[in-house]
Amino acid sequence: MASELSEIVGFFSYSRRDDEHSMGALSRLRARIQSELRLQMGRDFRLWQDTAAIPDGSLWEDEIRKAIAESVFFVPIVTPSAVSSGQCSFEFEAFVKREAELGRNDLIFPILYITVEELEDEKQWRQSELLRTIGTRQYLDWRKYRHHDASSPEVAQQIEQYCRHIYRALRRPVVTAEERRREEGEADARRRAEEQRRRKEVADAQKRVKDEERRKKAEAEARARAEEERRQSDAEAKQRSQQEKAFATAKRAGTVDAVNKFIFDYPQSHRRDDALTLRAQLIVQVQDKAFALAKRADTVAAIDNFLADYPDGQSADAAHALRAKLIARDQETAFAAAKRADTVSAIDGFLAGYPQSHRVADAAALRARLMAREHEKAFAAAKRVDTLGAIDGFLADHPQSHLAAAAQALRDKLAARAAAHSAPAGHSAEASGTPRDGPHGRFRDLAPGGWRSPLAVALLGGVLVVVAGGVWFMSQRDQVRPSSADGVPLTLAQEQALKPKDRFKECATCPTMVVVPAGSFTMGSPDNEPGRNSDEQQVRVAIPRSFAIGEFAVTFDQWDACKADGGCNESAPADAGWGRGQRPAINVSWKDAEAYIAWLSRQTGKAYRLASEAEREFVTRAGSVTPFWWGSSIAPTQANYNATYVYQGGAKGTYRAQTVPVDSFAPNPWGLYQVHGNVWEWTDDCWNDSNSGNPGDGTARRNGDCDRRVVRGGAWFNSPGILRAASRGNYPVENRSEGFGFRVARTLGP
Repeated sequence: MASELSEIVGFFSYSRRDDEHSMGALSRLRARIQSELRLQMGRDFRLWQDTAAIPDGSLWEDEIRKAIAESVFFVPIVTPSAVSSGQCSFEFEAFVKREAELGRNDLIFPILYITVEELEDEKQWRQSELLRTIGTRQYLDWRKYRHHDASSPEVAQQIEQYCRHIYRALRRPVVTAEERRREEGEADARRRAEEQRRRKEVADAQKRVKDEERRKKAEAEARARAEEERRQSDAEAKQRSQQEKAFATAKRAGTVDAVNKFIFDYPQSHRRDDALTLRAQLIVQVQDKAFALAKRADTVAAIDNFLADYPDGQSADAAHALRAKLIARDQETAFAAAKRADTVSAIDGFLAGYPQSHRVADAAALRARLMAREHEKAFAAAKRVDTLGAIDGFLADHPQSHLAAAAQALRDKLAARAAAHSAPAGHSAEASGTPRDGPHGRFRDLAPGGWRSPLAVALLGGVLVVVAGGVWFMSQRDQVRPSSADGVPLTLAQEQALKPKDRFKECATCPTMVVVPAGSFTMGSPDNEPGRNSDEQQVRVAIPRSFAIGEFAVTFDQWDACKADGGCNESAPADAGWGRGQRPAINVSWKDAEAYIAWLSRQTGKAYRLASEAEREFVTRAGSVTPFWWGSSIAPTQANYNATYVYQGGAKGTYRAQTVPVDSFAPNPWGLYQVHGNVWEWTDDCWNDSNSGNPGDGTARRNGDCDRRVVRGGAWFNSPGILRAASRGNYPVENRSEGFGFRVARTLGP
């Protein structure tokens, strides 16, 4: 065919945009193809390209048709832009017609320059005539060469091979329609075979890629598993090392809490069984140590604390046995103290404190003997007075006495004597105005010289009353037990009749007093009490007899009454602007308190005093063993203190920053108010920096630093731990402060 043509023209179809974007690479490719084809053909020819072949001012379509009509082969550059370009489609369709005119089907030589996605899927390219023509022709895949240097050997070889295909096609003669069909069939078969080969290659390549991917994936997974196993092994080794260190630390600490922390932090540890065994051993050691400490404390309270902490411990039985021994010892101590006191009230205090004691029968027998002795003293006193009133008083006070019959016989004798010596008419005591009978009709002459004798006599079983220089006897049946509002001093019989929690008041402005029972308790705090100070050693104290103590701290009203009467050093302590009335008297020193007590004793004729430190803790606890009488924590609804601080999980609250009235908050079980907080209260004890050496019988300590005295209870400005029952303080005797007050006490007779 090439030899038959005088001029050979080829058509180079491309997208100008692609050529521009590739910086003229397509034009350079056309030039290389043209040069190589000239060499192979041995003659000149034209490879038509629209940028150079279309003259200015010409009609584009006409020029294209003209060029296509002259062309004998077609080189389309296949790219996404060319496939979608209307111009390229026009050129392609025009040459397909030209090829048919030439009776050929082998004059189109596509070059796949950039991937066209539709050509990857046969179903898609068969739907487009242009793509179908490209897809059914053998095309040159230039994608892997388009970035190579155009002068490289690889590019040159590909262009040479590509041009050889063109030259061979151009050398083929024109064939008949039958030959063309045959050739087309053969070409189609070759194409299909090539396509199958290409597809097989693609499939094989894809399979190789997939196999390689699977291999790489399997290797990566194996490496990942190995790495995970190594990491897990390292983590386990590290965790085991950490657990070993933690277990060693817990062992060195040697405490149950440390081992419990290890068990909690490492519940699945390989050391868990060892930790459980160690904890069991430590619990035994802790219990043994706690029991040893409780035994050394040698108090029921210490044993009770141990049993509360370890109710099912291995030493529980021994603790119960020791507790029984200590209770028996305390009862023996209390009974011995009551015996030494040698009074009915002391024995009554013992019986009230230990109603189940093994000494109850002995105490009851001793009480009976003491009662008999008191009856005998009272009867002897009545006999010495030798009056009907005295005998009547004895019978009224002791109607069941073993001496009642003798007293009745003596009364009959005195009555007969009185009848035999009655006064003459008109000279009776009533007529003469002689005050023979008092307001209750039972006063009698006592001393030689008649009722005007200045003699003052105190008798058991009655009271001597001195008025206007005269002395009368008032029997106990004339005496009325006062309530808190009576405001008169108690008689001896009234004092003896008092029971725990009874209240009395011995003058209108006197403090109200509350009777507290005899008993024993453990003074101080256990070693494990939060906030404990080193001076709070536990000691056992037995208080052999009941006494009375103020229901409240002394108030400003009570202090001001003392001042108005000329007592209390005529001082008027400042109230800090908070008010007086029922607030506690503050800014009072220990000496000021002693002055008030001296005035109170003069007013009532009774021996008022400050409580001892032991008594003050005894009434604070009111039978409890916790830091506060109500329990182990404290809230601002229970006492007055600096509630911005908390103690043992208690609640925070408002810091009142001043005192409150003395009847604020609930009283303790013995009826005493504000034994915790509001004001520090002076006691009678000289300061010692330890509870050790306390007399143990409830009396005040007279040794130590007596220029400083003990204070108890804590004040409104203190943190809650200072308010504990066992907490101690001390201040100089002349010190005055807005946080100092006092509460009075009174010994009950005889």
